[in-house]
Amino acid sequence: SVDEQDKRKQRIELTDYCQEFCEKNDEMSRALLKRMFAGVSEEQLQTTMQTIIQIEDNLKKYLGAEKIIWLKHGIYNDETNEHVDNVCAFIKPGSVVLAWTDDKEDEQYEMSKGCFDILSKETDAKGRKFKITKLPIPKKHICITEEELAGFQFEEGEDIREVNERLAASYVNFYIANNSVIVPQFNDENDKLAVEILGSLFKNRKIVPIYA
Repeated sequence: SVDEQDKRKQRIELTDYCQEFCEKNDEMSRALLKRMFAGVSEEQLQTTMQTIIQIEDNLKKYLGAEKIIWLKHGIYNDETNEHVDNVCAFIKPGSVVLAWTDDKEDEQYEMSKGCFDILSKETDAKGRKFKITKLPIPKKHICITEEELAGFQFEEGEDIREVNERLAASYVNFYIANNSVIVPQFNDENDKLAVEILGSLFKNRKIVPIYA
């Protein structure tokens, strides 16, 4: 919908700003925010900046992180506002997998490319350039069926799904256990490829495919 597109655009703009602000934290980045959010009050600007700082401080405090990197996008049509672990995940220090498609007609292409461009220019907390492994998304769009939708209950204010609506399907949404990696499957031709790629990255763990 137009409303959802506007919300996505605003999230992209805010993420762009977050990246700029966290790198500089100065008057120049403050001026950038004012241009991007014309009409926003000074109080709201200050609140936004404080929120960004608090997010970073809390992540560092509770997770022991030393550096925060803001990515622009998640997976297309993700009703959770595109949470990061569905699009990018660490394999080991300095090495990540990124959800990817080579299909430039797919909405996900520009979204994944935006993340790739950021990661390509970034380093980890130790100053190492990232090794980025592209993990394909399902070849065919995974869409919700009428039968699946019948089991949904939507809360007030929640995005309501529709039959045949595209879902945010991604193999990056795997789970790392002690001796295994549980990988979602979608009855798609890229299922096997995703398992093979992750198998080559997690050589000491068993890859366990499970239908999502």
